[in-house]
Amino acid sequence: MDAFKLLHELVAIPSPTGEEPRAVQFLLDTAKKLGFRAKTDKVGNFIAEAGKGAKELLFVGHIDTVPGLIPVRVEGDVLWGRGSVDAKAPLVSFLVAAHQRLDDPNLRIRIIGAVDEEGDSRGAKNLDPKRVPDWVIVGEPSGSEGVTLGYKGIIRGSLAIQRAHHHGAHAIPSAADELLQLWSEIGRTLDFQERFEWIQGRLLALGSQNDGLRDEANARFALRLPPGFTVAATKRRLESLGTKHKATFMFAETMEPAIVDKRSPLVAAYLSAIRAEGAKPRLKQKTGTADFNLFHHWWPKVPIVAYGPGDAQYDHTPEERIARAEFERGVRVNARVLERLSASTVATPTPTVPTRSGRQA
Repeated sequence: MDAFKLLHELVAIPSPTGEEPRAVQFLLDTAKKLGFRAKTDKVGNFIAEAGKGAKELLFVGHIDTVPGLIPVRVEGDVLWGRGSVDAKAPLVSFLVAAHQRLDDPNLRIRIIGAVDEEGDSRGAKNLDPKRVPDWVIVGEPSGSEGVTLGYKGIIRGSLAIQRAHHHGAHAIPSAADELLQLWSEIGRTLDFQERFEWIQGRLLALGSQNDGLRDEANARFALRLPPGFTVAATKRRLESLGTKHKATFMFAETMEPAIVDKRSPLVAAYLSAIRAEGAKPRLKQKTGTADFNLFHHWWPKVPIVAYGPGDAQYDHTPEERIARAEFERGVRVNARVLERLSASTVATPTPTVPTRSGRQA
């Protein structure tokens, strides 16, 4: 098949969060034609299976994208379009690689195109945590030469401050003044820094209003938590500062940070595959949050990586695009990884040792 053409066709179907059904149906029809066992589940996830082995490899990508229409086109060998990187290229690259192993006797390959990843991860959360796979690959752009081993956790929420309204000429801080002072103190207390090992903080929205009697300011925010920090402890620190400033916090989405051991057999398989493609592999940690965090929380002892072709600097931007060579190398890397994992499940016969009588022990 022309894998790049398949990616182009999928990217051409808009699928912002909440509007995934057309793209899921396209994948479902395509997978069935290719010979996969394919279906959808009750929340609308795309599911395809290949292989007949006892060992299960779970691949989870996502079919939804952030909003924003980017005209879909191919210029030279570069595909432009929303989702071309985040994360239809990782999903299609794995589907194409798995097509070579439809009848693999050693592996059972389960591919999920999850809905709502850019929302509240409803698709991933609908999977069964009691069905424990042997390996997990999360389809997120790492670059075809990169393997991602860690993601930050997240706390999203809002805060509000209310005060009696005062004349603007008085030397009394407004509610908006006090909210900004509180946010500044949060930044100093948590030591915001733009590095993986530190907490990052963003104000996502600001607002204020008064009715002549009450002055109110509110904001939405997001904190990114590195390994070593927990959601519960960080929320307690925020609430303590809120009490000091007579502010109210409301918390929404939360996810714990996650980082995995670089010495796992799954990491080794990817490093070997990338080198075999003539590239120098890179191990990465990302400041974002992904379904990776959820699966690591469910299955802390299961080898897990995030992998996918595409440059993550184009995620969520008007410049989202991927080159054919980058995408096709991702397909080949995934194919090599599947070959290695399949071979690793075959038991090595125990060598026989001759006895003194000449019989085989």
